[in-house]
Amino acid sequence: MGQILSRLATVLVVISLFGLVLAFKPLKPGIDLAGGTTLVYDVTVPDGSNADDVIDSTIQVLRDRIDPSSTRNLVWRKVAGNRLEVQMPAANPFVTERRDASIAAAEALQEGNISSAALESTLALTDADQRAGALKTLAAGLPERLPQLENLAALFDQRQQAVEAFQAAEAEFNATAEDDTAATNRTILAMEAAFQNLFDTRIAYRDALAELLATNIPQRSVDRLINASNDPLPQPAGAPADAPDLPSPRATLLDQLKAQFPARADALDNLATALAAYEEVKGPLDDPNQLKLLLRGSGVLEMRIAADPAQGPFTEYFTRLDQTGPNSGIDQPFRWFAIDDLNNFVNNENLRAELNDITIQLRATTDADAARTLADRASSIFSTMGGGDSKAFIGRAAVDGNLYILLGNQLNTAMAGNEAWRLTSANRGTDQQGFPALNFTLDALGASRLGQITEPHVGWNMAV
Repeated sequence: MGQILSRLATVLVVISLFGLVLAFKPLKPGIDLAGGTTLVYDVTVPDGSNADDVIDSTIQVLRDRIDPSSTRNLVWRKVAGNRLEVQMPAANPFVTERRDASIAAAEALQEGNISSAALESTLALTDADQRAGALKTLAAGLPERLPQLENLAALFDQRQQAVEAFQAAEAEFNATAEDDTAATNRTILAMEAAFQNLFDTRIAYRDALAELLATNIPQRSVDRLINASNDPLPQPAGAPADAPDLPSPRATLLDQLKAQFPARADALDNLATALAAYEEVKGPLDDPNQLKLLLRGSGVLEMRIAADPAQGPFTEYFTRLDQTGPNSGIDQPFRWFAIDDLNNFVNNENLRAELNDITIQLRATTDADAARTLADRASSIFSTMGGGDSKAFIGRAAVDGNLYILLGNQLNTAMAGNEAWRLTSANRGTDQQGFPALNFTLDALGASRLGQITEPHVGWNMAV
């Protein structure tokens, strides 16, 4: 009996201790208990291949890339019809609440923006009271915008009146008899004056509209703030040992945005606070949309020819990266792409250290001229790479602290992942010099496309 009681006491102690652990760190229940998200994907099985082997291999590759340490509590399994299923349990309620709060804060910033279409439709209202009410609605939350909107409405009316005046002068000219010289000269002068007035009112309206739309915070700026690290940065090389850490990239970017959009300072602070609160409890993977993005980006192969310095100058691309970030100009012949791993990209240790130092300083500076000088310095370093038969790169550092290279963005310089070609096999190998290499095989369309982009660019750099 004593032994039974002793064992019972031990069990009770273990259960009690386990209860304490639960109290401090709630466990994440599985999808069967807490609900969650189930994603199902079709797997294309090459002809002559075993479907089970292909799906097992696909699951293994995706798992290794998305959840290599098995900390994201994902369930992977084969299902009927050459498909695979990924299950993701729902996040704990307090995590979801903070995530939703951060999303709401980001949306609130965008809701404060005014679209050109909504503005034009409001200004076109003919009922004065209705338009006045609509203008107040557009200014909601930012009352300092109302005078701007009212001024723009007045300029809109003046522009419309100028259009009507010019049309009337033009009609009078057209109706004047050709042999009536005096009347013809008079109507020509009236039409010229009406045209000048129309030109002036259009310029005034355009400038006022641009000034108003400049109070909008671009979505790319919000995205940069969300994605920026909130961890303080170390001092650059050579700083005193007792120097404090530099502000985090997010703090620096937040100050820049508040200076640029002072009327939106409170909304920006709210977003930064909500992001920090969410990151305190954020797990390895809490958002189904994040999982979808990870799955969508896994295994996507693209090949792009790097820009040749001889094709320059690339000043407009530098300016666009400096002012609007890497995601602008996606329809241009070249696009900026981030370097994932500088250690694998730059072999020279001194150049690598210098580029790392530039990225640290860029994250810390709030001075536009200083940032441009640092970005130019990085471009200069990239221009020294190559040599021999290898071409240099067009590279640059951005204010987000990342390094970018300029790559082709047209059919004759890029094989994008959204095209119809397919990768049929890939394995490790060695190149002609005995260095590690990736061997891959493409289908007929892929082989043809690869020939299209490489044949005219023999000796050029290509990013994979």
